[in-house]
Amino acid sequence: ADIVRTRVKEDEALAKQKATETQAIADDAQRDLDEAIPALEAANRALDSLDKSDISEIRVFTKPPQLVQTVMEAVCLMLGQKPDWATAKTVLGDSNFLRRLVEYPKDEITENQLKRLKKYIDNPEFTPEVVEKTSKACKSMCMWVRALDLYARVFRTVEPKRKRLQSANAELDIVVQKLREKQAELNAVEQKIATLQAEFDVSVAEKKKLEHRLALTTARLKRAAKLTTALADEQDRWSHSVERFQIQIGNVIGDVFVSAACVAYYGAFTADYRNRLIQRWVERCRELSIPVSEDPSLFNVLGDAFELRQWNTQGLPRDQVSTDNAILVTHSRRWPLMIDPQEQANRWIRSMEAEHDLRVVKMSDANLLRTLENCIRLGFPLLLEDVGESLDPALEPILLRQTFVSGGRLLIRLGDSDVDYDRNFHMYMTTKMANPHYLPEVSIKVTLINFTVTPTGLEDQLLGDVTGIERPELEEQRNQLIVRINTDKNQLKATEDRILKLLFESEGNILDNEDLINTLNESKVKSGEINRRLTEATTTEQKISNARSKYSPVAARGSVMYFVITTMAEIDSMYQYSLKYFKN
Repeated sequence: ADIVRTRVKEDEALAKQKATETQAIADDAQRDLDEAIPALEAANRALDSLDKSDISEIRVFTKPPQLVQTVMEAVCLMLGQKPDWATAKTVLGDSNFLRRLVEYPKDEITENQLKRLKKYIDNPEFTPEVVEKTSKACKSMCMWVRALDLYARVFRTVEPKRKRLQSANAELDIVVQKLREKQAELNAVEQKIATLQAEFDVSVAEKKKLEHRLALTTARLKRAAKLTTALADEQDRWSHSVERFQIQIGNVIGDVFVSAACVAYYGAFTADYRNRLIQRWVERCRELSIPVSEDPSLFNVLGDAFELRQWNTQGLPRDQVSTDNAILVTHSRRWPLMIDPQEQANRWIRSMEAEHDLRVVKMSDANLLRTLENCIRLGFPLLLEDVGESLDPALEPILLRQTFVSGGRLLIRLGDSDVDYDRNFHMYMTTKMANPHYLPEVSIKVTLINFTVTPTGLEDQLLGDVTGIERPELEEQRNQLIVRINTDKNQLKATEDRILKLLFESEGNILDNEDLINTLNESKVKSGEINRRLTEATTTEQKISNARSKYSPVAARGSVMYFVITTMAEIDSMYQYSLKYFKN
């Protein structure tokens, strides 16, 4: 193609050169003709100004003036007629006379005509200015004759140039024809090249597409390996979870029924009576063919391990009764009234709600209603202490949650005024009475929860107190370890939930989401680190527990002693001792 383009460029240059030369010849010839053309055009215009009267003026002469006869002889000579007056009169009588002059074939004037015309041209009086004095019409004819003479002589000079021009044009036509053939050949070559280029582009695009697909497949393969590695342990955990959930789903009706009954009814009872209630409910479910777990637990249905760890770090005792009580506090639809002679619930509520600006007030405080109103309006939690066996009637709208909407606002009637009700408001009530007697009209408005310390819970507390006295560094290490284990377990749970969330929210092909794969891998690495720390912490915890276990007999006897002295109140009400006093 480059060779053809080079040849075409050479032919184009040659054609351009030929065209330039030809144009130069044409321009040269035209310049020569331009010298004669103006005179001829002026003569023709003069002829156009003549009319029949001007011609008749000449014809009337029987013996015309010498200049008139001379002009007419010259005209007859140019028209190929006999140059005499008689012939001139005949020529003048021709109706097409003037048209013959204007349309005269000026390029066909012969050499003989020019020779015969020379004597007239050389006549000093044969000029338009002189002739005009004799005849206006003859002046125009004189101009015509002289213009033809000038044109013919110029034409003789131009003719060789015209022939050269014709020859140059012929050569130019040949060059142009060759150029067109070469251009056609070049177009054919370029079209073929364009076709080949298009095919090449398609092939390159297909190659890039295949390379991209290969790179994508390779990347997907690597990500799949990462994903498989990252989720290998998760798959085992998920499989076990699915098996557990399948069992739970099969028993969900009975378990939820028992849990709902627990929340509604058993809060006020002791641990032993609670277990008997659950056992009776389970038996009744089986009598009615309602599927229920072998050993249903309130924690298994409504509890959350993460939340429980938070409660424990906030001061909730670790025994089963306290755990169930905390679930009742957080899940009951009525405000909780906690029987709390040892103030365990009080301390836990204060710690749990501290970050939410908890307000604490006693039933005997003068500013009770004002504090209550502020908490309701601003959404602060409220702890009402030292509740007796009866409740202030002013609390009834709050206990029954008698809210209403007015003007788009959620309100509650408190005393004589309507107060904005913030849905974040929570109320907790505690009493130090060990065995209060609440009337049914009070019991139906609150959720009674028995937070009286249990032997197991007290034994755990006393073990911590004894170890803190005898081995303070050991107890401090244990407390730090518990906090660290809780933190790690919470992080582990958050990481596991994050992995599930990322997988659930992933769109499109999961193997194309490199950020997701990397995040999952990082989460898995973090999960592995946490599990390793938990394993180490569990080992350390076991060592600490073994070290603490030698003080267990002391804690057990202390627990027995406390529950013994609490029964002394049955002999005389003066024999009542608080847990705080007993510990001190």
